[in-house]
Amino acid sequence: SIKTLLCVFSGEASELGALEAAFTLTRAHTAVLRILHLADPPILYEAITDCGVAASGLDLLEKDARHLSEAAQAYAADYAARYAIKLHIDGSPDMPPLQARFQTLIGGASDLLPAQSRTADMIVVAGDNRPTGEFEVVFSVLFHAGRPVLVVPHNLERPFASSGHPGTVALAWDGSVAAARAIRDALPLMQHANAVYLLCVEEGAEIPGESSTSDMVAYLHSHSISAERLRLPRNVQNVGAVLLTQAARLGADLLVMGAYGSGHLGEMFLGGATDHVLKHARLPLLLSR
Repeated sequence: SIKTLLCVFSGEASELGALEAAFTLTRAHTAVLRILHLADPPILYEAITDCGVAASGLDLLEKDARHLSEAAQAYAADYAARYAIKLHIDGSPDMPPLQARFQTLIGGASDLLPAQSRTADMIVVAGDNRPTGEFEVVFSVLFHAGRPVLVVPHNLERPFASSGHPGTVALAWDGSVAAARAIRDALPLMQHANAVYLLCVEEGAEIPGESSTSDMVAYLHSHSISAERLRLPRNVQNVGAVLLTQAARLGADLLVMGAYGSGHLGEMFLGGATDHVLKHARLPLLLSR
């Protein structure tokens, strides 16, 4: 079950899909939500001036930081009102018990997020799939939190299900530990799905064994989930491209996959499936390692 959620939110309008997904899940699963806004550390005036940056430049940086923090709080308050969820903002007189909390911490994602995210059942983050996008937040939680990560891309064609329960779910299955963990982590999101597809992509002559695939179908059936198996030829495409193409054909609301089964650096250099999906997905992703 999903009872605690963490949403990392910068305050940028491009990340509203992730914030909305977090509130949707909070309502659907009667969960407790923590919205975490990470603010850049203060920059010492002396350091700025020593580098030849005028005081006006420091003022501009501080103004931008304040604007993002205020925007993040305003967006959180707006969605809380929309979903009829009481929100506590750190520093306000309201006290728990509450269903949602907004908190600002000063520091970088790699320093703060691992420890902050280990007490959540699921972490919701935005995926910056623009050409200049970066994935520091995604990597920080994916590699160090030990929790499933719902990545909601900036450029969405299919937003996260408004009911909190995706109607059509695509599961990437290669028989690996990471894939099995991702499917297990996605069980609460599949309980009310209309259709679930188990996607097996051929790797040359290799494909997950029939026994392994049948066992996964039986596992899903034991959780009252009926899944249809699909064998997908890879041809010359990246596995990630095959998965995204098939997910689009199926009209999937969610793609579930194990992340970086071959290791992060190996996939980066070899053009792995996870990197491709993160950079090109237009639908929400549930990733686990």
